[in-house]
Amino acid sequence: LLFTRIDHTAGYVFTTHYVVWGKVANTGGTPSKPISVQINCNSNSGAPLYTTTVPLRPGVLQPGDTGEFSQPVSSNDLQGTKYNFDCNAKPIERK
Repeated sequence: LLFTRIDHTAGYVFTTHYVVWGKVANTGGTPSKPISVQINCNSNSGAPLYTTTVPLRPGVLQPGDTGEFSQPVSSNDLQGTKYNFDCNAKPIERK
């Protein structure tokens, strides 16, 4: 995983909208197996709020290649949380 970001895209008062996105690199010497990315969002106190798995684009990386992922998330997905949360991501092999 090269990085994960959370960007606010719309809304402040009622529903807030974000996109969780990032990049993954194949630093090995062989093509990857098909890859998805698991996204976990937690409150600042560590309580789990949201989990999903999204595909990496492209799903298979050649040595040295990078792929991207993105997932829209709203405060509705985050159990009403609007600002005090963090999300992390980890690449996983698809089954």
